[in-house]
Amino acid sequence: MQVTYGSGTYAGNNQQFSGTIILGEHKVFLKNQLEELAPTFVPLEKIERVRLKGNQMILTVRPAIMSRFDAVFQGDPRSIRELTLEIVNRRGLKKKWLVQEWFEVPA
Repeated sequence: MQVTYGSGTYAGNNQQFSGTIILGEHKVFLKNQLEELAPTFVPLEKIERVRLKGNQMILTVRPAIMSRFDAVFQGDPRSIRELTLEIVNRRGLKKKWLVQEWFEVPA
């Protein structure tokens, strides 16, 4: 199952890519006309914070205990908002008071 959220860009790990934003079963990533762009893969289970700023969704990703980075997806504001809310629902993140930010609740 893959859901498309329109065209957009990805910026993270000192790289920038353009393509179609796709939300898969276990990851969010970009796909161009030829292939899936592997450097843009963000596993949903590794996302610890999501921030929404206009047409940008900023994901704080923790791939390992000692590393963390921000991945920024940018696109149509309506599509980015829908994508953000879908990720928040899948991950069960909690909303911060009065800001467009959701975070992982420690177990």
